[in-house]
Order: sequence, then C-alpha cells, then structure tokens
Amino acid sequence: ALQRQTTNLSDLVAEASEDARVLGPGLQLSASIEPGILVEADPDMLGQILQNLIANAVLYNHPGGQIALHLARSGPQACLAITNTGPGIPADQRNQVFDRFHRVDPSRTSVDGRTGTGLGLSLSRELARAHGGDLELIQATSRETTFRLRLPAFSAPPAETTAPGLAPRSMQGQCQDPPNPVRGTTQAFDSWTGS
Repeated sequence: ALQRQTTNLSDLVAEASEDARVLGPGLQLSASIEPGILVEADPDMLGQILQNLIANAVLYNHPGGQIALHLARSGPQACLAITNTGPGIPADQRNQVFDRFHRVDPSRTSVDGRTGTGLGLSLSRELARAHGGDLELIQATSRETTFRLRLPAFSAPPAETTAPGLAPRSMQGQCQDPPNPVRGTTQAFDSWTGS
C-alpha cells in the first residue's frame, strides 16, 4: 500500500538531477525546476519512478549527450518532462515501451555495455497511476526521447472542509509540452537551460 504524505516533488527532482550527474558524468545535464511543488505521494515510490526515468535517460544516451529535466505546475497537475539524446525509439515500438519485459531492441545496450530488464517503465507507469497520475512517452525521434510524468499537485482544501484521508483533487487540464532544449543546436539547449 502507498504511504502517502505531502511530498516536495521539486526537492525530489533536484535530488534526481544530482543522481543523473553521478550516473552520467560525461553527459550534459540541465534542470528547470519550479520550486515548492507539493504532491500527496509515497516519497519512496515517487523516488523509484524518478530513479527509473533517470537511469533510462543515462543508460540510453549518446557519449557526451544531453539530459534535460523540466518540472512545472500546470493547473492542478505537476508535470515533469525528462528528455535525453540517444538512439530514440522506433515508431513501431512506441506503443509497447510500457509493456512488462519489453525492450525496444534486445541487442541494444548502453554506451558502457549495460542493458535494461524491460521493467522500469512499466513499473513507473503503474506507480504513477496508483498516485492518480500517468507516465507518457510524448516524443521519440531518432535523436531524442521525452517522457512526461503527470501527478495531481497538492492544494490544501479550505480549512472548513479539511478531513483526514482527503484524497487529492482529480487531474483536469493538460500539462504543457516543455520547451525542447535537446532538439537542434546547442544554442537552443543553452537558451532553455539559462546557460
């Protein structure tokens, strides 16, 4: 069972970005993190989602490639997009990336020869949905991939309606597509990251 508590998603994403720096020391990392975004979530399970997404972004990247994280609140939702350069995901494989044990190309390995198990994205999507959110593949070209995690953002109800165990509001509205720092030139990447 999920152990929900008010969790600072901004802080967790900042920690995940530091993990990416350690896991992918040769990669260029940028993070645009709106501060103070709170969610009602199990912090351990949310951490697992972030670890899986970061691990994929590092594992399936080009040497000297890029990873960009963009976290913002959009209405009642917290929206995190993680974009990485890399081999991309072929069009005929995109509908299957969340299937258990599915690997885009079983012979595909990371820059350093490691392979995945085909469970990380499936587990991450299940955990996101258990929190009332979702995990989506929003872009997959031959040069880059973007996944978006959507979660209900916490907003405290008025004091007179506060009750123990009150579930977060359902998600309405849409996450906006993040700026695309990886596509095109390094100049575009730098302008998005503020470098």
